[in-house]
Amino acid sequence: MITAIIIDDEQNAREFLQKLLFRYFPNKLTVLEICDSVATGVEAIKRLNPSLVFLDIQMPSENGFALFKHFNKVSFDVIFTTAHKDYAIDAIKHAAFDYLLKPINYVDLLSTIKRFEENDKIQHQNERISELLEHIGSDSSSFNKIALPTH
Repeated sequence: MITAIIIDDEQNAREFLQKLLFRYFPNKLTVLEICDSVATGVEAIKRLNPSLVFLDIQMPSENGFALFKHFNKVSFDVIFTTAHKDYAIDAIKHAAFDYLLKPINYVDLLSTIKRFEENDKIQHQNERISELLEHIGSDSSSFNKIALPTH
């Protein structure tokens, strides 16, 4: 299950995105928390460790890009949700997973979530392979069996 946090200063935008996610992805995605600023979002991310963050860019107290300054290592993917298409280049520079323009279209959101699931699945497989290779390469005799999932 995908765990997510929504960070947006506009209440209507937060509620609309949450309703879209709840309605169309009830078995795929769980919204852990909804935040109205970068500061509350940073606290929620550190506390809840989500796999995905929906992040508005243009907010009154702090720009959405400032979120990245609060983390040494970003362990979550970010989907920027904004009404301003001018920030696309900056979003790419910050390694955004995607960039959705408000009002968010269901078809665009569906495409993004599908890509995220595929990417997440590949990432988990790569982590398992890396772990397997580490254990195979070690001289320890405690690892003398390999379990492989099959259908």
